[in-house]
Amino acid sequence: MLTKLAVKNFAIIEELTLDFENNLTVITGETGAGKSILLGALELILGKRANHSVILNQNEKCLVEAYFSTPKHSRVNEILTANDIEIFSDIIIRREISPNGRSRAFINDTPTKLELLQEVGSLLVDMHRQFDNYELLRPTEQLLFLDHYLQLDEERTLFQTNFDAYRKLHKELQSEIELANQAKAEKDYLEFVWNEIDELQLSESKIEDWTQKLELLENAQSIKMSLLEAVQVIQNSEPSVIEKLKETSKNLGQFSSASSAISSLHERITTVIEELKDISTDLEIEEENVTADEEQQQDIGEKVDLANKLLHKHNVQTSSELLAIGNTFEKKLNQIESSSHTIEILSKKVSDIFDKCKIQSEKISKKRVKGMKTFSQELNTLLPNLGFVNAQFDITHSFCELSLNGIDEINFLFDANNVGKLSELRKSISGGEMSRIMLAIKSLLANQSEMPCLLFDEIDTGISGETALKVGRILQQLSKGHQVISITHLPQIAAKANHHLFVSKEEKLGKQLTQVKKLSTIEREKTIAKMLSGKNKSKSALLAAKDLLHNN
Repeated sequence: MLTKLAVKNFAIIEELTLDFENNLTVITGETGAGKSILLGALELILGKRANHSVILNQNEKCLVEAYFSTPKHSRVNEILTANDIEIFSDIIIRREISPNGRSRAFINDTPTKLELLQEVGSLLVDMHRQFDNYELLRPTEQLLFLDHYLQLDEERTLFQTNFDAYRKLHKELQSEIELANQAKAEKDYLEFVWNEIDELQLSESKIEDWTQKLELLENAQSIKMSLLEAVQVIQNSEPSVIEKLKETSKNLGQFSSASSAISSLHERITTVIEELKDISTDLEIEEENVTADEEQQQDIGEKVDLANKLLHKHNVQTSSELLAIGNTFEKKLNQIESSSHTIEILSKKVSDIFDKCKIQSEKISKKRVKGMKTFSQELNTLLPNLGFVNAQFDITHSFCELSLNGIDEINFLFDANNVGKLSELRKSISGGEMSRIMLAIKSLLANQSEMPCLLFDEIDTGISGETALKVGRILQQLSKGHQVISITHLPQIAAKANHHLFVSKEEKLGKQLTQVKKLSTIEREKTIAKMLSGKNKSKSALLAAKDLLHNN
């Protein structure tokens, strides 16, 4: 249960601390006094996203802190333990909002993510606000209410986890099939291009080597003649270059001792003579190696022509670039070959998890169909206590294709006056009737759960008089097993409470700030009298208030 709520620098609350007790607590006050602001503060504790605009004084941070007492072996403590959060005697949840908009959350002084706060908060407080009544009109929400009543939450969550996995795998399979179909459509082109490149048996710089070789073959005779002429000039002519240099070397050698420069030149000429001999030998060897092979020339020429066409076709310049394109196309072809295997594996996974979801949904469906009658019977038993003397409630059921909600579709039907014609709830209910039916459903759900705190924001909208008394009695009865906190404008409900908090506005330093006070018995009498008759409390109103308070 909620034991304490401390709020600082939030909206029009400067600072206040509220202590809560068990059973039924009502919160009353004039419209605009700040009752909904208290709920807003509590919503932060339950994991609602924060906005720095709620900060009253933008020079200080906003702080909201709540204390909850829970049984030692509660589901909440299991979650905290699983997330390495220390267990205290109370669960302390704190939210801090800085002026720069940064929000921080803590559970038992341990920083935590908002998702964990929401999970824990959903187990501590069931908050029902006015607009939540409209959940009753949506079939998917109706199915959720039924599942809560039948305690199918864990089974439903497990099923939905598997169904989400199925949808993800199915999407992956469809994507793989689509890619495979696209790839198959271009497979012939891929194979053609890859075969063209593969036929060349390329390696790094292969085309460049062929081009060089082809140039050599095409000019073989001219190259041989040039090489022979060079040998002739260097060594075989009369006189040859070597013979002339030898003679020059001999003449200079006579004067080597006369000058170091002449000596150096003499040595260089001697070196040149030896180098020319080596060059001549290499020229002769190269001349013998150069052959005019027309067959080889034609073969290499064809390869170079094909290679140049492919280079131009793929807009590249080198062998390595063309080789990379070939490798890319080969990889795509391999992917096409392997995609069928991938599709086969994915198809098996999709089929398996679909069958698993189908089995789970059928088990849940059987329990839903069986439990609908009990749900309707119990709700019909409660309705007279809420002013529906002749009303009838029922649920229709039909099967549908497997979805996130299983294989069931339901619809709440209602006949407010037992005229023998049940209609869809959304077509046959007023605002006040909707509030009372929601209260009846919440009562049924509370009896099936361990939810420690139930909070109702004006569940009494659209009702008055004797019906309001009946709603008060339902809340009173509900509070015997749960902590119930109700924001109300009705004196009949306020009188049923064990504890009464009054919200008002007070001016402080030119600002209208929210204040909250726990009322004594005498103060409650005056407040309820005011709720009955307005600002001018008559003696009859005070008597009526005392009667309401002391005849519970």
